[in-house]
Amino acid sequence: MRLLPIGLCLLSALGTVTACGTQRPPSPEQVAGGLSLKLSASDVTIQPGISLNLTVKVKTTTALSSPVQLSFGYPDGMPLPNGLTYSFDPSQLTVQAGQEVQTTLRLAADPSIKVTDYAFVVTVRCDGKEASIPMILRVAGIGPQWERQIGTAQTDTISAMATDSQGNLYVAMNSTGTVDGKTNQGDYDGYLLAYSPSGSLRWTAQLASNKTDYISGLTVDGTDTLWVSGYTFGVLPGQMPQGRTDGFVARFSQAGQRLWVKQLGTSEIDKLMGVAVSSQGIATVVGSTEGSYGGGANIGFSDIWAVRIDGGGNELSSVQIGSDQIDYANAVAVDDKLQLTYVVGATAGVLPTGISQGLQDGFVMTIDASGKLGWVRHVGSAGNDELLARGHLGAHQQVEDLRGAFSIICGDPAQSPVPRIHGGLSQLISVHFTQTFVALNRVLPAHTLLAQLSKFSLQFRIGIGVDVLVHPLLGVG
Repeated sequence: MRLLPIGLCLLSALGTVTACGTQRPPSPEQVAGGLSLKLSASDVTIQPGISLNLTVKVKTTTALSSPVQLSFGYPDGMPLPNGLTYSFDPSQLTVQAGQEVQTTLRLAADPSIKVTDYAFVVTVRCDGKEASIPMILRVAGIGPQWERQIGTAQTDTISAMATDSQGNLYVAMNSTGTVDGKTNQGDYDGYLLAYSPSGSLRWTAQLASNKTDYISGLTVDGTDTLWVSGYTFGVLPGQMPQGRTDGFVARFSQAGQRLWVKQLGTSEIDKLMGVAVSSQGIATVVGSTEGSYGGGANIGFSDIWAVRIDGGGNELSSVQIGSDQIDYANAVAVDDKLQLTYVVGATAGVLPTGISQGLQDGFVMTIDASGKLGWVRHVGSAGNDELLARGHLGAHQQVEDLRGAFSIICGDPAQSPVPRIHGGLSQLISVHFTQTFVALNRVLPAHTLLAQLSKFSLQFRIGIGVDVLVHPLLGVG
């Protein structure tokens, strides 16, 4: 395989390199013997699994007796690297004197191509004349290995994804149409789709009543069985309705067989959103309830609701906590090392032991291994804030964990509890953790904790009216 440093040495005769390994940008135009060659870009980046098109323009100042031939490759004519193909469309050009004619160079990088930089040349030849332009092709990052468009003629949404230990992908989908031959039973039905590592659809499972059923959470446990959470306005197979809207939990085998489903709730509106499973096979599902569940008592509009369930579908314990306003949980994560369950969401009031930060706060709370409520923390600004997802940054050898949480902020950046990126009212900043970091001590000084923020990698996109707060939290709260 020919890598960039070798290729650049070979290109030195073409005038693009002053010394081996010292690069200056190739010229986008070359003229030789009356032939003029232009390339739309001479330094391009491509991802594995992706193709791109470049425009090649050829012009001549003298009459040509035959079509212009085009080629692409290494300067010394060696074979192209495995996983890279090219074509010209059209493959040859008839060019009149003084006329400029163009063709398209299509480059395709297979998922198997080596991620590195390559040096090539684009060449045109005719009547013994030749012009060449050096080109740098950078194969960078991991591109899509495969992609699938999933949908019906009706309304379709994808709400969650998870993978198992064998690399299979599971997708939670909600649709008002018929998916993979499974007829819709009501309004929205919940579907699970299983894909092999190569992208083949292995099976589709349906979870539905004659009304709206919505899968909101999905995870895979240590035995590669699937757990889903959601809510229904109807009655799921073998279940009894509890109220106006019920939460549900279901477990499926790796082959798509439904092992059991449990519909639970109060006489009011109840929804389950997130689900996580411990290494002991105990699931925690979280959401909200407008009623009083188990031994809990509703004191506001909706309360935070968490239920622990074993692998057979038996309820072990539940937690209900709230303010006199709207409170709800969005997501949950289990830390087996600390034997803690983390729950995140939003509150418009003041939770027990919490301190209000603004109009609506995000919150983080813990549940211990026995199912009892631990600590509760408000997170936010003076505006409207919400924690939408949970992140586990993991541990390394002997060191302790840090926890990351995502927060959408609509408030005043000056009120933020930690340094943050603020783009005014015209940017939506989505956060993606690309680097795990660790701390030597579980309890960190505030300045040490804040300094860790610089180790995050952030990805941005333009949106409307919100900023993002990244707020690391320790296991001790």
